[in-house]
Amino acid sequence: GVRDAKVVFHMEAAEPSTVAFHNLGITNPVFTRNFMCGLAIIMTAQMLWIVCFYLPFAYYVCAFSYASGDEPDTTGRLIFSLIVVVGNQFMYQVCAHVANSAGYWFTDTCMACYTVLYTATCFINIVVDLGITAVLTYRTMVGFGAHMIDGRPLQKAASEHEVYEEYSIQRALGLQTWQYNFPSTFLIPFVGECLGGIILIRHLMVLLVRAHGEMSTRRSQQALAVFIPMDLGRYADLILNVSLSTMSFCFASGYIVRTFMALAVCHLMVLIYDHYRVLRCVPAFIYSSDLIERCAQAVLGVPC
Repeated sequence: GVRDAKVVFHMEAAEPSTVAFHNLGITNPVFTRNFMCGLAIIMTAQMLWIVCFYLPFAYYVCAFSYASGDEPDTTGRLIFSLIVVVGNQFMYQVCAHVANSAGYWFTDTCMACYTVLYTATCFINIVVDLGITAVLTYRTMVGFGAHMIDGRPLQKAASEHEVYEEYSIQRALGLQTWQYNFPSTFLIPFVGECLGGIILIRHLMVLLVRAHGEMSTRRSQQALAVFIPMDLGRYADLILNVSLSTMSFCFASGYIVRTFMALAVCHLMVLIYDHYRVLRCVPAFIYSSDLIERCAQAVLGVPC
């Protein structure tokens, strides 16, 4: 009964606003069950994304002869950018839901979990996408009668390593990585966040206040103020971008310089945007520990 229960107190370095009081009753077995169910949801979402979006588009893209310099047209690139942006946002919502529903007691730990889940999930997606692209490109090149540098037919390659070293395969994978990175991952999500989360909302509020002259001064000020919740999910965005950039070293070298130039320019834009967002749009935020920073540094060690 209650009389025989043992209560143990221990000190936690946390601010009251970072405590998820509604999760304090969740025990370790319940947390483990929630987290494992969340991982199953993430894997199901990944399979759905790959089978329904990546595989059909990769088959279409690999119909082009990369060896002869052909590339998908502008429509194909736009479709691929849309697939990547929507897919990344879909995985963002899934990973955020899993992290929030697992039952963490503190928001710092929840954000650290989200950072790891989102980075790992999107990185696995691009690896699977490149694997599909490699297989389809190989089959396409064999169908075209492509030859290796020594004159042997491509299908006579002695190992996967010889196939990987072929220029047509290298170029296809390099192009696919570049199109995945820019503008789909490096630029569009942040521009969309700025336009949809700040500029569009503020413009709508200006029109609303202008159309209702009976609003008091206080209510007008509240309507024109853009309040954006502050979280540290930006760690996951930037780590993912760096991880994807390092993959350009594995393929045709013609995409390396442009990849890192795009990374530098886009991250500079993100820095300017986040600086404005924190100073002008975020009412307040509190993080009581450097857990997310240490977690992000550990994850960043993988690509670096």
